[in-house]
Amino acid sequence: MAVRLQEEAFRAEYVIASLTSPPIVTLPLLCESASIDSLCRFALDLVEVFFQIVHLRLPLLNPSLFRLRLNLEGRPQQSSLKPLHPALVATVLAWGAKFSEHPLLVADRRRPSGQSHLAKALVDRARDLAESMKVHRIPNADNVVIALLIEPLQNRQYSCSHSLLIY
Repeated sequence: MAVRLQEEAFRAEYVIASLTSPPIVTLPLLCESASIDSLCRFALDLVEVFFQIVHLRLPLLNPSLFRLRLNLEGRPQQSSLKPLHPALVATVLAWGAKFSEHPLLVADRRRPSGQSHLAKALVDRARDLAESMKVHRIPNADNVVIALLIEPLQNRQYSCSHSLLIY
């Protein structure tokens, strides 16, 4: 069972990494295979979790436009829509993995630390992708949204000397 979950986690991470790597236009091709179909549903589940939980607190994206531009269902892409920024897709998937109750992520959280390695890998992937695509250096609307969404994902641990405790 543990080996099967590790294999599925690896496949899920591979597909999600390919979803967030340029070029995004190949998404419909990824989802045509039956074996990839479950991974596309996993990615869609992460997107839905993002919009159900995170979007309520940080309403920076238009959910219907995001889903249309993501185009995991393989519908013909409208020429007027530009593809989603890969770092934005990676950030949305990382947020979704942080809160998802998907069995794969729940099983991955059953560690002594209680943290999912797959969710942490997706956060790291989003951060690395944003950095490699110079999101924090090039001023445009997509990059501002990505920066605003990725900032709260950063893992910060404060020691008692850095925080003020009031009782």
